[in-house]
Amino acid sequence: MTETDNSSPGQIHIVTLSVAGNIDVFTRYVYCDIIVDNLNYFIEQKHLLVYEYVLMPSRLYLMAGTGKGNISRLLRDFKRITGQQLFRAVSTNAKEDRKEWLNRLFNFYSNRYQDNSDRHFWQFGNNPRIVQENSLEVQRMELLQIPVKARLVADASHYLYCSAYPHQRVKLCRLQQE
Repeated sequence: MTETDNSSPGQIHIVTLSVAGNIDVFTRYVYCDIIVDNLNYFIEQKHLLVYEYVLMPSRLYLMAGTGKGNISRLLRDFKRITGQQLFRAVSTNAKEDRKEWLNRLFNFYSNRYQDNSDRHFWQFGNNPRIVQENSLEVQRMELLQIPVKARLVADASHYLYCSAYPHQRVKLCRLQQE
């Protein structure tokens, strides 16, 4: 894989989006559903192509591309929108017993990395790496095995927020393999 900022439509990338400080935010269904809903919005409205995904407690892994435009810009917008929605969800969730702690950590990372914001959700950078066609299936299988390697499940198809899960809700694109 090669890292890129100058991608073109049709290229497939492996992308890792990490929560600032690797905070385990995605341990609540309500926050995971915000990610799923926004992935679907970006698929329908912004031409994001998601082939595979895994949402772990502090990271979102994607095998993705774009039908139009630059993947880095699309991911920047995704992070900005989801960050705002997740801040709001944490702040208004009456059942969130970690609210004060999470907001304090987000504020800490904002002060550490940014001057113009009072909270910071995602780490900087998207790190999109182009997947070479000869390693496409290997990269796909490695991505899907992340929850298994983390010992969250014995089989990737049992992990609720993974494209291997039979009833997952993200509108995936099919990989065209020769």
